[in-house]
Amino acid sequence: MTLGRIEALSYAKARKTAEEYYHRTRLGEDPAGARDDQRAAPTIAALVERYMREEVTQSLKPTTVRFYGHLFRLHILPQACCRS
Repeated sequence: MTLGRIEALSYAKARKTAEEYYHRTRLGEDPAGARDDQRAAPTIAALVERYMREEVTQSLKPTTVRFYGHLFRLHILPQACCRS
């Protein structure tokens, strides 16, 4: 498991982080697996697209569908991409 770039992470911080991961694995956790699960989670954009496709377009009028799309593009998606 990579902790970070050598120039971005001090030796002391890297050592402390490695020790924490070591202890977590000794207790039966899987930090790398948890990271992989988090990376595999759907994005907000994917959830919005699925919601629009499966729920909104199936049950609402076309003008309402366009309005929902506009709201998602204007308010939800820009906020989701800027959070870390």
